[in-house]
Amino acid sequence: MADLSQTQEAGRADAQPDPTQPLAAATEQTQHLVQASIRTWAEESQAFIDEMAHDSAEAMQALQGCASPIEVMAVEQRYLLARTGAYVEAGWRALLGAVVQPEEAAADAAVFHLPD
Repeated sequence: MADLSQTQEAGRADAQPDPTQPLAAATEQTQHLVQASIRTWAEESQAFIDEMAHDSAEAMQALQGCASPIEVMAVEQRYLLARTGAYVEAGWRALLGAVVQPEEAAADAAVFHLPD
């Protein structure tokens, strides 16, 4: 008799869907999204810092050749214009999603699907 009740309980348990399955799927999708976001942020930040270091080195080199305060101000203005442009460009890429490579987008799209 005990075997019959265990079989009935197992049958009921199999018939009910696992309530944690949608949560587990959503957690996995969120994990992939967060990892992709962190990777993109790190790459974008590194490119921004590298470009800033390059612009700074060029500005320092140009400042060494300045003979007047007007030339110094011109170098500073070119530097600030370059940095402002880089900042705006990075913001637009992030806003428009252009920082994601097509192959990464396709791989991520394969991961982000809703369960049936």
